Formats: sequence, C-alpha cells, structure tokens
Amino acid sequence: MTIRKRRDFGETVFVREYGAVIGSCTGKATTPVTQKILKDINMKRLTKLSIIASTFAMAGVAQAGFSSVQYGVHITNFVGGMSGGLNGFTELTYPITVLSGPVDRAMYYSQYIYFKNHTAKNEAYYYGIQPQGNGEALLIFSYFGEGARVIDRAHCSEGADYGNGITCNTVKVPFSLGTTYDFTATLVSGTSAENVWEGYVKDTKTGIVTKIGSWSTPAALGYLSGESIGFIEYYTGLRSCAEIPATTAIFGPGMGSLNNGAPVFGVVANAYGVGVCNGKVMFSSYPLQGGGQEIVQQQGVD
Repeated sequence: MTIRKRRDFGETVFVREYGAVIGSCTGKATTPVTQKILKDINMKRLTKLSIIASTFAMAGVAQAGFSSVQYGVHITNFVGGMSGGLNGFTELTYPITVLSGPVDRAMYYSQYIYFKNHTAKNEAYYYGIQPQGNGEALLIFSYFGEGARVIDRAHCSEGADYGNGITCNTVKVPFSLGTTYDFTATLVSGTSAENVWEGYVKDTKTGIVTKIGSWSTPAALGYLSGESIGFIEYYTGLRSCAEIPATTAIFGPGMGSLNNGAPVFGVVANAYGVGVCNGKVMFSSYPLQGGGQEIVQQQGVD
C-alpha cells in the first residue's frame, strides 16, 4: 500500500492508494474517513465518548514550560465501538502492538471500555501495557466504579487512580517491539448480585497466555459494551513537552462474539490530540484493514 503527500486546505495530509484522507500532520482527524469507518456505530454515542475522553485527558491541565512535573499526560486519544452486541459481550479481546518507542518506563498504551449499562459515572474497565526496561512490560487490568470486589488478591487491590474501583498491576511479561499482545476480559461467573471477570494477555509471538487479575462488578452494570476510549500516555513525570519521545503503535479493534457464536469486530476511529502538550506533538493516524489504527507520534517540542 503506497502513501503519498498532497496539500489539502493548507495542511499536509496523507492519502493511501484508495484515495481516502486519513489524517494530518497536525493530528486532526478528517471528517470523510471518520464517517466511513464509523458508519456502523452510533455517532451520537461516540460523540459523547469523545467529549468524555477530552475531559478525562485534560485533568490537571497546565501550560507548556511546566512549573511542576506533570504525570499521566495523555498525548493522543481515540474512540472505538462495536455493533451487534445488544445485550453486551461476555468476552472482548483488544490487540496492541508497539512498533517503536521507548522500551524503558515512559509510555502507557491502553483502552478504556464501558459497561453496557453504565450510569452517569461511566463505569468501565481498562487494560494496557507499560514497557519497563530489561525486556519486560507491566500489564494493567482495572475497573473504575463503585461496588466492585477484589477476587485475585495476589495481583489486585482496591482503588483505581485514587478513586473507586479495582487495580490489577503487579504482573510483568517479556516485552519486545513489534509483538502483538492480545488483551482479553472474560466473564467467568455471574449471579443476580455480581459478575466476575478475569483479565488475560496473550503474547502472539510465543503463544503464552498470562492472567493479569480478577475482580467482580455489580450485575446491574451488565456485560461489556465494546464502546471504548483509547490513549497513548506519558506517565512517569513530564517537565516539558520536548521530553515526549517518538512512538508508533497499532491498536486493534475489539473482537467478540454473539450468542450464536458469530464473530464481531469493532472499529477504531482516527486519533486526536489532547492534554497539556496538544499541538506540541505532531502525529498521524492511519486506519488499517480490519478496523484498527496505526498511530505515529513524533518527538515533542516546546
């Protein structure tokens, strides 16, 4: 597949051989491609998710040339969705492939997925991977909301980002650039009071599956919606936008199945810039065959 440049409305945009505008060097998602890849998703719902995502990422906003160290800095966000799961999904899998970037502690690659019957408090879970150096990465599988219960106390604890929820963040696995890691949340049991979920990751290069942790959620929240907010984050402490390293990652769409066993694949929309370094990190977002996105972020500047 070839890529060529052209000028469009005063910005340099990239055009794949099929001629669709897919993103700009300023990181602005273009309307034609967004409409195309989201044609089977409720647009009003995803618009709401975009607003929530921007709010989520802008928490603790400061200006470039920070007077204090900034933690958990979102650089790009994107939304995703799935159709067909009227009652939600009892299992979802999301792939992440980090193609380039730091292999030491710096970057967090993640998606945040809502429960089908979430309230105004936006109950959700997220999964993600944080390279740690020494050929390892830390895995995350957390629930955000009230009424949860820790099942796997060896790997999980109460609380999520200083709020209500459960965090499972003690498991590390071998990590290498270019390897796809499939993150799966699966329902293992349920009662009228609660549903019990387990999180796993599969190293698709070795085939090894590793459990990250387990927790329960209130049954009233239902199953997994497939509606998500994804992000690339610099989490170790940022003094200026110029410290943000270049990175490229592929976020695959959600993969689930219907009651009849038929597979369902989601779609991921173009990334957009957010947070305290918005406009200081050039990036491009490329929709891929199958519904995923390749996000290419450049070195940040002040």
